[in-house]
Amino acid sequence: MQFRRRIAAIAAASMLAVGVAPALATSAAATTPEWMGTPWGPLLSPAHPGWFVERDDVQPTLASDGLQFTGAAAAAGGINKNVDVPLSDLADVAMSYAITSNIGGSTPSFQIVLDKDPEIEGASGHYYRISWDVGVNGEPATGTYSDLEDGTWTKAGQDPQSLADWSDEFPNAVVKAYSVHQSSNTAGSTSVLTDVTFGDETSTFGGAAIDASLVCTDTAAVHATNLDEQGWSGKGQYAKKGLRFRVPGGWAEKSSSLDLPAGTTLADVARDLDIEAEDTQYVGIKLTTSMGTITYEEAPGYGYSLWSKDAFPELVSSTSFYPAFAPVSEWVYRYGDLEVTKASVLVTSDVQKQNFITGLSFGCTDYTFGKATEVTPTTPTFTDVCNADDTTSNITGRPFPVVKGVTYSEKQTKQGVVVVAVPAGPEFALSDKPSATKNPDRWQWARGDSGASCDDLVVLVAPTADIDDAGVPTVSWGFDLPTGWDFPAEWLADPENDPEHPVDVTFSDDHGNAVTYPSQDLVGSMVWPGWTELEDGTWAPTDTDLAWTTEGTITVTFSVNPGSTATVTYPEGAAAFAVADPAAPAAGDDSTTDTATDTESDTGSATVTSAELVSAETTGSTGSSLAATGASVALYGGIALLLAAAGGAVLFVLRRRQA
Repeated sequence: MQFRRRIAAIAAASMLAVGVAPALATSAAATTPEWMGTPWGPLLSPAHPGWFVERDDVQPTLASDGLQFTGAAAAAGGINKNVDVPLSDLADVAMSYAITSNIGGSTPSFQIVLDKDPEIEGASGHYYRISWDVGVNGEPATGTYSDLEDGTWTKAGQDPQSLADWSDEFPNAVVKAYSVHQSSNTAGSTSVLTDVTFGDETSTFGGAAIDASLVCTDTAAVHATNLDEQGWSGKGQYAKKGLRFRVPGGWAEKSSSLDLPAGTTLADVARDLDIEAEDTQYVGIKLTTSMGTITYEEAPGYGYSLWSKDAFPELVSSTSFYPAFAPVSEWVYRYGDLEVTKASVLVTSDVQKQNFITGLSFGCTDYTFGKATEVTPTTPTFTDVCNADDTTSNITGRPFPVVKGVTYSEKQTKQGVVVVAVPAGPEFALSDKPSATKNPDRWQWARGDSGASCDDLVVLVAPTADIDDAGVPTVSWGFDLPTGWDFPAEWLADPENDPEHPVDVTFSDDHGNAVTYPSQDLVGSMVWPGWTELEDGTWAPTDTDLAWTTEGTITVTFSVNPGSTATVTYPEGAAAFAVADPAAPAAGDDSTTDTATDTESDTGSATVTSAELVSAETTGSTGSSLAATGASVALYGGIALLLAAAGGAVLFVLRRRQA
């Protein structure tokens, strides 16, 4: 809640520690002058040293945009600052002031308080006040009024004249104070003063004059709901729009209260006071003290002030309605150490009314109100990611459960992962957790990483033999992890091939025939041995030297990791080789040395280099070399394994279809 009004009156808040206030009070008493035999009123604000409010008048109030003068019928108000300057020197003293707002037409005047002759004691009319008035000098109702020393000055009952003429009339006069003063016969007339200059000194009022060290720099946020009232209790009902009060009218009152910690002072509480409501009229923050109740309101005319119906003797009674009424800073200055035991929000009205309080601000804490719905988080499902290289912790609780009103997050730790669930917004609250927790507003689950290696976990998915749309027989294979495991994200970047950890595919039979296709994809497929792509783009079983792969029992070995053994047959419906001689060694015959054989052993085994392999998805290869596809099997398209460390074998047993 951004309730930062930054009003100069707040500057005397809790920063006025014990020992500081007495010093200010002593200084004020020592410098308080008399005008016409009566001392000035209280200090305007600790943020405005030297400025005093005139006693028995309507006191101006400090607001965020300046010092507000509020007129009343046959009443006046003003502020004064002490100086000691011969009147004869005043023509050389620059004077100005600025008024930014005026309602009712009563613009404050700039006044000088004279001691006509300091050497004469007790003479009648010892003090004199002359004024620079907007109307007399032909100036508008608002603006910056400069060079007052060159203007026309007046006194009631006398003709206007220049400062030089006044100096001639009172050659021994001394200026004891200068002031800004508003008199009005119209109730409700207001004007706002922003700055005053006298010689080399300029005083600024409003937000610009606040001492930043006396304003809340850190603000806490507290949200109270029907499920967690945060210490508030009373007649307010929690609703989505805020704390709802229904008053019957006749100035009946309803309130909700918050007990404050022992030792809380007025200086602690009266900082950044603010009310957010559907209608702020007749809404107040009431502070309970041993001397009585102090109230803050934001209704028009109150300014940034506090009032009380109880007596606070150190304050000047400034209205006929309240025994005590003064700016917040004045209260803090005079009664900053007074203990406040309770803060309440009070709503009243002369008519039946419903009002919603959405927020309050006091004591550097923003309180908001609303209605919350209780939600219960679902326990996440954890998946462990197999470890590669030096990875030690990669378990995850993602994807998170989808629960309305609950937001999940996770944090990886050295030991594993922590998943946290919190309310998705202030309109939600978590139900009580089954087990004890330090923070009821969050649930969390922790799981440790098993540390298992991907090489130890990977298993061969049963290979399959099939015929593609072109009538070409193929062999497909893949690798996977057990349920509850996943591959590292970096391994999924290239799911079709890991050049550092290839798979060697070897076909062999019981007669000593063998042919090897190295560096195949971890997840892939290849055209059946002996099939060749023709010039017209079709495929045919042309390599009769490999016809043995369709006869008898064929073993296919995938050299990557220990795994499983599967048995399939040459796909039913696939074309037969023109010549099929299962007894003839495929790799030992001179007629095959320029096609699928690079090396030959006594048992008839052969190896085909990766350069001789032809993808089943490409064209342009000729001869009788075997082909291996680079396409991924859809079921395993997301897998990429770095598995060469283990050297075991997976047996893939092929059986020829019997006629």
